[in-house]
Amino acid sequence: MTDDTGKSEFKGVYLTLNKRYSDGWSLELSYTLGWAKSNTEFMDEVENYDDDGWDRQFGYSMSDARHKITAAGVFDLPWGFQVSGIFFFRSALPWTAYYGYDMNLDTKNSDYIDYHRNSRRGLDHYYINARLSKFFNIGRLRLQFFGEVYNLTNTTNFIYNAQNENSPNFGEPTEAMDPRLMQLGIRLDF
Repeated sequence: MTDDTGKSEFKGVYLTLNKRYSDGWSLELSYTLGWAKSNTEFMDEVENYDDDGWDRQFGYSMSDARHKITAAGVFDLPWGFQVSGIFFFRSALPWTAYYGYDMNLDTKNSDYIDYHRNSRRGLDHYYINARLSKFFNIGRLRLQFFGEVYNLTNTTNFIYNAQNENSPNFGEPTEAMDPRLMQLGIRLDF
């Protein structure tokens, strides 16, 4: 059986401020305020056979973050050095809490504890990435040595996924993003 009961919606505002590269620096700031809801995300059928199954499945999208803030900049320093970086913040993503058994006796073990899917929120997420570069001009060639640091503050950014209430770790994060990472590199432009 095929029907058209699937729906999704997004409402949001996006603001940006951009200073193009000139006089040795550039800066871009952006902010998004948004709401995203869906009942068809990664699913091809209703998750329970109750009369209100589709209505209960209409909840926040997996990527629904109320606030997103990004800042990125490039700054020239003396002696051919350049520093750049990115700051990123997003508010908590939603997750779904399940009973650990077939609560409504419809043969599916995917009954929500809350009325709607993705009714609970995890934790905020942020990171700062930075790069320091040194340029050398050799005739028509340009050589760049650089060092990069991802998650400069070594912040632990946790992820929540759908969880079964019978799990011993119910309500706790299920995984974490990468810790601080560093790398060195060389680039040749010709």
